[in-house]
Amino acid sequence: MRKHDTEALRLDVYNRLIAGQHQAEIARVNRCDKSTICRITKALLNDGYIRCVDPFSKVKFYQATKKMFSPVAATSLHSSSPRKTKILRGGRNVLRISRATFQTEVRGEAKKEIKWDSGVSRLRNGVVFRDVVYPFANIGDVRFRRITGSHSDVLQIILPEVLWEKDAGEPFGYLKEMADRAGTWFMKRFCIDLGGLECVVKPDIGAPIREPELVRSAQRASFNVDGVMVDTSAPDCIAEFESKDYDVTVAYIELPKRVLALEERLSRFEELLGGLDEKLSRMLDVFDVPSSPDDLRGYV
Repeated sequence: MRKHDTEALRLDVYNRLIAGQHQAEIARVNRCDKSTICRITKALLNDGYIRCVDPFSKVKFYQATKKMFSPVAATSLHSSSPRKTKILRGGRNVLRISRATFQTEVRGEAKKEIKWDSGVSRLRNGVVFRDVVYPFANIGDVRFRRITGSHSDVLQIILPEVLWEKDAGEPFGYLKEMADRAGTWFMKRFCIDLGGLECVVKPDIGAPIREPELVRSAQRASFNVDGVMVDTSAPDCIAEFESKDYDVTVAYIELPKRVLALEERLSRFEELLGGLDEKLSRMLDVFDVPSSPDDLRGYV
């Protein structure tokens, strides 16, 4: 039985796309035409909910953007202008925020069973790791990692990569809010007492490199100068400029525009100086004033 383009199907397509499934697989699972999945995917792109990480590949994969996709959004999903799609596919104003890790203290055992994905991993020092991943429609796949030692018991909340518009400002507040929402859900879902939230791994903030010389350098080898890295990041192999400092990354994005503006102002200043020099020469000719200091001796 073929499914039609409904709100439930749109939500399912969105969740599967950001989970790394391709369109043909999603069509097969939902028993619908691939054209339906393509139409929904295009609408998600145009409305800014997802971004294609490899637009030149035959089989395309997508990431979630900062813009949240909710059941309400699924109801009103439509095809918008292609201009936004072009921006979200790798413009200078779109930053990539790598995985941020937050941590909270576990203050007791869960009253409901937690089905950990990878079982138990035990280190030689007795520290035990347990992992479980839960998909959130508005965030993506969040990994919860419980680390239990002889003197500590903590839960790490590892957020997925997100795309961020430069004009939205510093992203740390948004990331902390998402981690707090995920932690609150985990606490209520499994009836477990958790403490305060703190960031233990600050994310890298990456911007695509457009200068051909830098792209070729990044493809040959990565290099890091005072915490600022230029490399070719997997899996999309896009040359990026990375820093943990948001202001530094934004300064790099603004640099080419500032240089062009400075060159334009310098050109205008040179034209102004040229005009003043010409006017000064005319004034000297009118008043018959010597043009060099040595010629002024006869006037003293």
